[in-house]
Amino acid sequence: MIANFEEHIEYHFEYLFSICITCLILRIAVILQFNEKIGPLIKIVGKLSTDFFNFFIIYIILVVMFTIIGNISFMADLDIFEGFFHSFLTVIDASLGNYSFSEVQKISTNGMKIFGNIYLISLVLIFNILLLNFIIAILSNTYNIFDNRSNGLYLSKILSSRDELNYDQYYGAFLSAMPPINIIQLPFIPFAIYYSHHLDLLRSKNRILMQVQYSIFMIIFFVQFIVISFILIPFAWVIGIVDKIKSLTPQMPTR
Repeated sequence: MIANFEEHIEYHFEYLFSICITCLILRIAVILQFNEKIGPLIKIVGKLSTDFFNFFIIYIILVVMFTIIGNISFMADLDIFEGFFHSFLTVIDASLGNYSFSEVQKISTNGMKIFGNIYLISLVLIFNILLLNFIIAILSNTYNIFDNRSNGLYLSKILSSRDELNYDQYYGAFLSAMPPINIIQLPFIPFAIYYSHHLDLLRSKNRILMQVQYSIFMIIFFVQFIVISFILIPFAWVIGIVDKIKSLTPQMPTR
């Protein structure tokens, strides 16, 4: 059935699965922030991401600059600079080390061929040497600054999350529910939005919803307890009979 469904649907579900996996990984990272060993490291990585974002802006500006220069200069001679998008991809490939001087040799004019070599050398020099060492220096400096403050960052995360984790008497049932039990919240969401200013009524609705959710949660475990208990009753009888027989059997005196 799944194979037949995939043949008739053109939507690529791997994109949706990739988004779901990314969200789960990010959720795990958020939870690991409360770990004493990994939490400080995750906070430092968060600080590094800010510097990396600033560096990424500089990187994009330089890529666009080289893209425009390459597109204007070589669009008539090289297919890799035919359009802005192709030029953009070519510059990104060259900035990551995927470049070849043989492409420049296809230019018919000697003067433009020399300019193409200078252009490619400048691109490789700026991106692979200057910017690469620049981002390494920035990240190393930021790590050294926050390494000694890692415990403080961890404690600040714990303190900032204290208020977020407290139960709210008006919306706690919506925030504390676990999937898939939280599906019963759907009929109550319009009431929560409409009665946002009626605190007494909203408090009572929140209490009822929380009791319903915990009742379902308790019933699930109670049913599991009953089922497992019935399954173990024959084993309990056998063990009890064996113990009874051992207790009634007279033991032979030892010499």
